[in-house]
Amino acid sequence: MRQAAGEDPDDYMQWHQLGLHCLRTQQFKMSQKYLTAAVARSRECSYAWSNLGYAPAYNNLGLVFVAEGQLEEAKFCFDKALQSDPLLDAAKSNMVKVVALSRICMSFPSCLLQD
Repeated sequence: MRQAAGEDPDDYMQWHQLGLHCLRTQQFKMSQKYLTAAVARSRECSYAWSNLGYAPAYNNLGLVFVAEGQLEEAKFCFDKALQSDPLLDAAKSNMVKVVALSRICMSFPSCLLQD
């Protein structure tokens, strides 16, 4: 990814992808650097603006963990998002869903999304 961004430094999408990767690996300072670079290249890059926010970033990271079946990590992230912004409806909704999904997975040992 870094090589692709280096080959076309004006491509905001490459910078955004690097930012998301760093967000996923919990390298928050680097994520902020890359997402800021994406915004600098395209002010209309609304998703990069969204990912720059602390609470939305934790919410988005929680969604990544849900997709990977790591439900405890997802709950942790949604909780952090709600600590940062108790009014973030997306994080509230996602927390309710991941708690319900955890209960379902605990009821069915063959659940594909078990931690």
